[in-house]
Amino acid sequence: MTMKRRASLSGIAAILLLTVGSLAKAQESAVPDGSLIGKNEHDLQRMLIGAMEPGDTIGTGGWRMKDYLVKTAEDAPPKIGRGALDFVAEAEIAGAKGDFTVHGQLPGETSALGLWVCLREDANVDKLGIQVYDSQGEALMVLVPADFAGWKWIEFATTGDRVRQSYPQPDKNGSIDQPLRSQNVVWFAKAPGATRLTVDGMVALVDRSGLGGEENLAVDMHAPTIVGPGRPLDISIQLANYSGKPIAVDLTCLLQEDPALYSKPLPDPVYGSNHAAGLRSRTVADGETIEEGSLTDGQPWTDAGTDYKTDHFSEALQYVALDKVRRITKMTWLSGDANHTWLVDVEVSRDGQTFAPVEGLQRVDHYQKWGWREYPLASPFEAKVIRFRYHTGDPQKKVPAIRFPCELGLYDGVDDERIALPRVGPVLAEDSVHVSVPARSFRLVSLPDPTTTNPATLDSGVCLAGIEAVWPGRRTMVCRHIFAALKDDPSLVSADSRFGLNTAHSPLAPKLRHLGIGWVRFENMKWPFVSSEPHQYAFDGAVKPWQVSTDAIFEGYRRNGLNVLSYMFLTPQWASSAPPEAKPDRIITFPPKDPALFGEFCFQVAARYGNTRHSAEALLTADKKSGLGLVHCYEMWNEPNLNPQPTAAWGGWSAPLDEYYKMMRYGAEAVKKADPTATVTSAGYAGMQAEIVNRLRTYQYPDGKCPLDFVEVINVHYYSGQVPPETAREDGNAKVTSGTTFAQDLMELTAWRDQYAPGMPIWMTETGYDSAGPFGTTETIQAARLPRVVMLCLAFGVDKVFVYRESGSTPSMHACSGLLRDDFTEKPSWFTFGTLVRQFSRVTGGAVRLPHPDENVWLLKW
Repeated sequence: MTMKRRASLSGIAAILLLTVGSLAKAQESAVPDGSLIGKNEHDLQRMLIGAMEPGDTIGTGGWRMKDYLVKTAEDAPPKIGRGALDFVAEAEIAGAKGDFTVHGQLPGETSALGLWVCLREDANVDKLGIQVYDSQGEALMVLVPADFAGWKWIEFATTGDRVRQSYPQPDKNGSIDQPLRSQNVVWFAKAPGATRLTVDGMVALVDRSGLGGEENLAVDMHAPTIVGPGRPLDISIQLANYSGKPIAVDLTCLLQEDPALYSKPLPDPVYGSNHAAGLRSRTVADGETIEEGSLTDGQPWTDAGTDYKTDHFSEALQYVALDKVRRITKMTWLSGDANHTWLVDVEVSRDGQTFAPVEGLQRVDHYQKWGWREYPLASPFEAKVIRFRYHTGDPQKKVPAIRFPCELGLYDGVDDERIALPRVGPVLAEDSVHVSVPARSFRLVSLPDPTTTNPATLDSGVCLAGIEAVWPGRRTMVCRHIFAALKDDPSLVSADSRFGLNTAHSPLAPKLRHLGIGWVRFENMKWPFVSSEPHQYAFDGAVKPWQVSTDAIFEGYRRNGLNVLSYMFLTPQWASSAPPEAKPDRIITFPPKDPALFGEFCFQVAARYGNTRHSAEALLTADKKSGLGLVHCYEMWNEPNLNPQPTAAWGGWSAPLDEYYKMMRYGAEAVKKADPTATVTSAGYAGMQAEIVNRLRTYQYPDGKCPLDFVEVINVHYYSGQVPPETAREDGNAKVTSGTTFAQDLMELTAWRDQYAPGMPIWMTETGYDSAGPFGTTETIQAARLPRVVMLCLAFGVDKVFVYRESGSTPSMHACSGLLRDDFTEKPSWFTFGTLVRQFSRVTGGAVRLPHPDENVWLLKW
């Protein structure tokens, strides 16, 4: 089936304020005819830098605005492509500014920028325009009055006299310096309250002469990450022609169900697959192997480096052993610390003994070459072993360290490969079209055909959207996953829920409510955040430098129906028992010099946020608020058993474990005094074996009681790291290795509870999987294993499970364990965990494992 061709993309409109279009007007071109960008009198590159299609990433921000939102425009026919976007915010005052980032660095010299804007009656906009940050970091903008209705094209020349500083910047020159660092849409509210713009098609006119190094055609896909039930799967393909002639392109779109989350890298259509991943590699310095595998482990966050020694190194070596003799046609590297690498010589061997230099690959400059780079191959070469010699270029020049690339890319062509879009599951739609892309311009194409009577939809699961583009002498492929939206079910969010998340960013509360969890374990009820002076407390964000308003945070969670487990930990400097020699960042990890001070802190928290009102005399806050009814569960510190010694370099407790139990009782009794209805849990232990929690029973207070007498929940943590939970025997976080598996340890913990604390709930308040980094795997594996570890917990005695954590994708330990990335977009695990929450919402109690002839297959019956 062939879709209808779209209209020509030539044309734009005169400088700044141009023609107003009706909302019902057909999409006749990307920009109006006759404009500065449309006329393009100097034959510059016309670039679509903001397609404003559903799923595009937009940075939100502003001044005196809040509740930022980017969503698909429902009531404005787009000017280009399948959709336009609504930029929405809540203005606190008249003159509040919305400032949404559309695009980043623009190589070359930008001569003009343009944008489609639509205003409705409820827009609440006084002025609007485009803002840029130039090469000097200066913010400049052009504004127009919001005195129109419907669509209008606005544009400006970067050298025009309408350009003004966005705010006073006396150290800047007041004019745009090239290249541009970012391009933003800005607007100013007419009055307090809701305000919005509908935007589409931001276009730049750029002089890219002299840049070089680009393909003649670039292909990109615009697709929503999430699609609602019954909504069509909208795909837009953006084609950018960097050549001086039109290019004819054949496009194919393939939409398939993909329950296994296909995640293999797509082969390069010309050079084939990267054969480096998984090969043996090693790094040699001073004649000794100092590291193995980082160059070819497929993990871009790992790289090798020598120890830092003053003026010691002039060279170091890396070896890569290929699986067979290959004829390398392309070779790439991903830089590590490119400030400490200089020149590289490449040598090859067919026997691993005799090496010969590769023509054209001597003294290849790596210094400050960031990101992925391509070696300048003069011609293909054959190799079984490749040796890289990193050196300074002068044997007499010594440096303190040499750093090495993170990853290597090795390609040998496509003769032995079938290059095609992957086939992964039932086909939802397949479509193709032949289009022409104008010279030095772009085209946006919709696939599958939007005029079809039965558009493809995705009611549940995940779709793999694939695009293949073929043009004379070249082709390329792009794939992306589209997830079915989790169906909203307010009944999931209750105190009876067995599911929670560790959280720190309270504005995500509405999103967490939609996820369906009932609980959050709030990480930032930190004593220093609310008390900087002895016996003085403030919960409204007044304590500097942190200014964390726990009032607003807890109100936000409860407003969204989420129940809060607040763990209280860390010691303010005024109360800390840290010795004088303690490092400044470790002072807060020492216990208070008087454990009664921890009791004071816990009383003030529970008195304010619990159910019981107290007299002003009992409260150490200026506002004397109490009985707010926002928090009902309190956790006494976090992982005190992780590093229980004063010399600990990290972790939240720097003292013997017995000191923790002395302090814990003060806190637990204070919470109960402040709010007798509250629930108190032990600190979440690093690890969950019975012998770890047994100290709750064996530690004795002078009156004969034990810590177990003062808690109502047994609280544990568990991480199996890179090992599947069903077979794991080691908790990498707690550094505990067990002779039994995780499931067996859970059953032993349950048996311990049944013997010594019958009926007491067990909560797993931290478990999860890093999606990258030294402790992690991939986003796909995280998505697969997370429901499994939660199900094992529920099967073998755990009452509630709190996944660690809501957001994070930075590749270091536990900083990439979020269900959301750093920018709060959803990882695949968001959907697999959300599906588990819905399927287990009415499941109670434990389960039994049913027999299966394959011991690697787990069947659990609730």
